Amino acid sequence: MGTDGPRVTGGSMAGRLGVAGNCVVRKDGDILLLRRSAANSSDAGRWELPGGKLHYGEELAETVRREVAEETNLTVEVERPFAVWHGIKDEFWVTGVMFACNYVAGDVRLSAEHDDYVWVDPFAAVVLPLRAPMVSQVEAYARLLREGRI
Repeated sequence: MGTDGPRVTGGSMAGRLGVAGNCVVRKDGDILLLRRSAANSSDAGRWELPGGKLHYGEELAETVRREVAEETNLTVEVERPFAVWHGIKDEFWVTGVMFACNYVAGDVRLSAEHDDYVWVDPFAAVVLPLRAPMVSQVEAYARLLREGRI
């Protein structure tokens, strides 16, 4: 394995592998969504949950805390994972883990990746123009919440 990361060599595709951690940040019953700014090459203007890629040597909970702080300036308590997702981003096959997080401290101050934020009822979040991968993640959280499992 070189410095560029692991590569997939079997199967129908060859490429790089990636791991990401995303989260639902909860505060007073609402969840935090971020709107992608025009600076993003894809899905500008669409809403998403905070998160990003795992750095070498990081644990996923650290990734989630770091990404939330970088994207929003908030401090969160990372709780349990509740969903796993897979997808292609650039040349990477990415496996992501969704965590439930609780707001701890801070005022939202967005990075250049995002130009707006909203605290929204998790059952109403799907009416916003979400990035396609976020729909199933928000729905999974809402379903577990409805069932009292999260």
